Parts: sequence; structure tokens; C-alpha cells
Amino acid sequence: MSEEYKENTGLTLEFQFLAGQYHATQWGRNVNEGLIDWPPSPWRILRAVISAWKTHASEIEDSKVRPIIENMCKSHVSFEIPKAIQAHTRHYMPIKKSTEKVIDSFVMTDKGECLYAHWNDLKLEEEQKEILGRITDKIKYLGRAESWCKVRITDKGINPNCVLLEGDNFKNKDIIEVITPASDSTLDDLCMRVSDMHENKKSHPDKSKFVQYVREPDCLTHVPTNNANTDTGVKIVRYVITGSVRPKITETVRVADIIKRAAMSVYGQNNNKEISETLSGKDSNKEMLKGHSHAFYLPTDEDNDNILDHVTIFAKAPFDEKELGALNIMNKIRYSPNPFEVIYESRGNLKDFAEIPILESSKKWETVTPFVLNKHTKFRGSNGEIVVDGPEDQLRDEIRNRFGDEIKVKSLKIDGAKIRMRTGIMPIQFKRWRKDRLPGFGAYNVKIEFDKDMTGPLSFGHGSHFGLGLLVPSR
Repeated sequence: MSEEYKENTGLTLEFQFLAGQYHATQWGRNVNEGLIDWPPSPWRILRAVISAWKTHASEIEDSKVRPIIENMCKSHVSFEIPKAIQAHTRHYMPIKKSTEKVIDSFVMTDKGECLYAHWNDLKLEEEQKEILGRITDKIKYLGRAESWCKVRITDKGINPNCVLLEGDNFKNKDIIEVITPASDSTLDDLCMRVSDMHENKKSHPDKSKFVQYVREPDCLTHVPTNNANTDTGVKIVRYVITGSVRPKITETVRVADIIKRAAMSVYGQNNNKEISETLSGKDSNKEMLKGHSHAFYLPTDEDNDNILDHVTIFAKAPFDEKELGALNIMNKIRYSPNPFEVIYESRGNLKDFAEIPILESSKKWETVTPFVLNKHTKFRGSNGEIVVDGPEDQLRDEIRNRFGDEIKVKSLKIDGAKIRMRTGIMPIQFKRWRKDRLPGFGAYNVKIEFDKDMTGPLSFGHGSHFGLGLLVPSR
């Protein structure tokens, strides 16, 4: 659309959407209109920078951040947007004591693809770039909270394919309106509250303006390869949990159990009542499989509100075509008392999901759901001073059985059932049994350090295939 911007001219921010999705509604539009803010408007980007500064880097002085933001307002922005496609989900949301159906529209890109925003006329000193880099590193999402992203300053030269409408460059192009700050906007203007704007009956913020951009007409027609049905070697399938009332993290094992039943049911319906060993965990004789080669069903809370929002189904060996066919169409979950839906999000391998907490690599890990014992702890000796099959013994034995002697445990701390976990919840508050199953023997909070990096998912103990004993990297 125009010449490439070479290195070190202006300022370029790189946005990588970690789940391959960007959720945001155009300014002034109702969410049910399905209109996506693509590319992300400069107004939205600058507000995200300010939010990351105020929330995660407030030690940086106002006097150092203010000139950076206000200089960014004076420069117009060009974008290099990746190939993508528009998609949506529909779900019910409780609004003012009623329930309304809303559309969540979003853009899907290939994983690893990046969007670039280039401030053409911006000149920052090296110290200012360092400060801005510290702040952008703290941005975890852009738009709605599902739009996980990694943001950094880059010197990469870009080829803008979404630019201001000028002259006759609109021919054979899509024209869109984008909200930007006025050139004389201040940091305080960008900090305005939407509630104040509504109280003053204004349709958009003071010191903002709508400008027209042009983009390629086919920019939202690309089917991402990581979500296509033709991929092979898939070991991970991910879903978003939606519904008017989503289950709490304390119900993890029950949710995982019902999702497993749903996956098996869909598979059976699609394949003449055949049973998948990987999805069921049983062989053709209905005997339990050994060696943890069958699927793990791992519900997770990834926005840290103690409400489950995602499900990861993982297996050591790739799912076959029939299993993927069933997992692709599984959606409604009849969970009592509040049914919910799982919306297919993406699939791939560990390298495709390296930013998801339970799939990261680390030496230090801790539980987000309780480690539950498979066996009773026994006390021997005249005073019960000899402990047999204690929590530490059982965990070390399981790690040894799973990984052999190549993996060593450097340190291990196990706290009791009433010591709060990193979520603020005590292990004893979790449900620890599946439908028609025994609850296991005791619940514990674990912190563990290995001698080398371990890649998740890691879960141990009773119910480990159903989200109990699930570990995330320690921070």
C-alpha cells in the first residue's frame, strides 16, 4: 500500500496475540453489531499503555511518562495487519436481572503472526524508549481480556497495509473509521472515564476524533492454519467456557469429568458407539489404561478470578482424525445446576501454547488445585513416629514413575488442607471426587523445584487426569 518504513524511523510496537485471537468492539458500536476494532485504534492502544503503567509500573514518575504519551498523540499511526478472519460466538449474559444473548465477535490470526503499529513522525530519546518498553512489557491483553498479547518495541521495518485515507488511495480498498487522540490531547484526556462521558451525554471522549483508514478488502478472509481441520500431530485442544453462570475453580474435577463424558458421547455418536481409548482411558476390554497415555481434561482459571474460563484437553500421543472430529464439535455441557458451553478455540502442540501458564516451562511449580493422595497415609511404631506413604512419599514416587531417574526434585514443600493456595482458596474447599467415585485421601498445597526446566501440563495424585494436583510456574 505504501513504501516500507525502514528501521529506526519513528516508533513501531509489535503485538503478538498469543491465542491467535483479538476481541474488541469498534467505539460507539453495540457488541451485537459484530463490528471489530481492526486494526486496534490508536486511542485503545494508548489507553492500554496507560493502564499497564498505572497498574504494573506505577513506580515510573508521571513526569517521565507524560511527554511520551503526549508525543505519541501528535503522530499519526500506520499499521501492518496480519492475514486474519472474523469469527464470533453467541452466549447468554445476565444483564440487569435478566438474561440477554450477546455476540462476541473477534479476529483470528495464525499463531505467531504479529500486528505492527508505527508512529510515523515520533522521535523518542533512548531513555524514553527504555521507559516505554518497560511499560509495554506489562501489557497482557488488548481489547477484551480474552485477547492475550505480548507487546514490545521493535526496529523491524514494516510494510503498512492499513493507512490513513489520503488522496485517491481508497480505490479498491475498504474504508473504516478509527478513533484516535487529537494532536493536542494530554495524558489526562486519555484517562477519562467512560461513565463520566455518558453522564455528560457525549458519544465519544473529548480530545478524540474519528479518522478514516483504508485496508485491503480481503484482510479478513484468511482461514488460520492452526485452526484448520487438516493439521496432524495434534496433542492439545483448547476451549473457552461460556455461559450465564460459569463454574467455580473449586468444581474443577466435576467439570473435567462431565467434559470427558461429553467428549466420549460425541465420539460414540459419530463412530457407531465405538470407544476411544485415548478419550476414555480404557482399553477394548474396558480395563483402565496404565502409563498416563490417555487424555488429561484440565479446566483452568486463566484470568485469576477463581471462575473457570478455559479447558485444555491434552494427550501424550496425537489425537487421531476421529477423535479430533468429535472434539471439534463438542459444545453444550449439561452441568447441574448451571449448564455451560465450551467453545472450540484452537489446537496444536506444546510449542503452539508456550504462553499458557499450565503449558509453560519452568523449574519451580506450585499447585492451583489440591494434590490429593491416592493411598492412605499410615503411621507405624509405638508412637506413630514412622510415616508410610505420606504426602511427600507419594508425590516423589509418582514423579519417579512418570519421568524416571532423569528428573530430580531439588526441593519440595507440602502444606496441609487448610493452608491457602496461591488462589486464596484452601485445598479442603475443593471438590475432590468425580461422579460415583471416591474422594481420595487428603488434600495438600504443593510447591516444588526440579533440577531442570519441566514443560507442562504437570498434574499429580488422585484425579490428576481431571485437573486435580495441577501445577503452574511459581512467580
